[in-house]
Amino acid sequence: MSLLVEPDRQRGFQSLDQCIRSAIMDISAGLERYEQFKHWAIEGYRELHFDLIQEVKTVQLPLTAWKAVEWPVDFVDWAMIGVVINNNIQCFTNDERISLFREDADEDGVIDELVAPAELPVGDVPTDRLWFYNQLNSNGEYKGGAFGLTVKSNGVGYYKMNRERKEIQFSPTVDSDTLIYLEYISDGYNPKVSTTVNMYAAKLVKLYIHWMRLNYSVSATIAQKEEAKRMYYVEYGKVQNRLNPITVADVLECARDGYRLISSY
Repeated sequence: MSLLVEPDRQRGFQSLDQCIRSAIMDISAGLERYEQFKHWAIEGYRELHFDLIQEVKTVQLPLTAWKAVEWPVDFVDWAMIGVVINNNIQCFTNDERISLFREDADEDGVIDELVAPAELPVGDVPTDRLWFYNQLNSNGEYKGGAFGLTVKSNGVGYYKMNRERKEIQFSPTVDSDTLIYLEYISDGYNPKVSTTVNMYAAKLVKLYIHWMRLNYSVSATIAQKEEAKRMYYVEYGKVQNRLNPITVADVLECARDGYRLISSY
């Protein structure tokens, strides 16, 4: 939390560090509780991202020597996997037949990054691209008689999720220089940079800290725990309304678009 971001990048945001220190000041405590409060702040911030913000990030990642990309540190799940072609996204297709076992990996599964990517033996035909000719007559019309035979490729490539290694493995035919376009759901927290919270939700993170503080306190009464929970969800409703992108104008526009004249006979 000690790393700082550029001041201009903090407009409209409050750092997670500020939320933690604010919660400490609320109970007149010292920095001896900072690490404990930071644990709850990160937990509450992730809850906020999962339930309300649902942030989707976009990155372009290079392939490793074994034709895979590593998950970003804040990766939760993917939304789109593809490549950028003429400013459009061409998506890969999932193929569970891709092998995740590597002969050049050691007993711990570590792969030497200097190992060249797998290539087809000389004389072999790629199994994902089978061509069939002479299916047209002299007039250029398809003759039929070849049911189920076509080009066995999507033209981009194939992938398989490798959750054990936290990677996305691609088929050997994908070019080594390809930059993989990845849209993924983020948990919002990156331990390598200063984490910031939208000002609309900064108080919600602080109230989550106080809720967890009382929830795990042996001296807190049931009434105190329930009151902290109530205050959190009251603020949660406010944040939900603040971050809701739907306005009254949007509702009216949808109603007008859905309106149809009804003829009576």
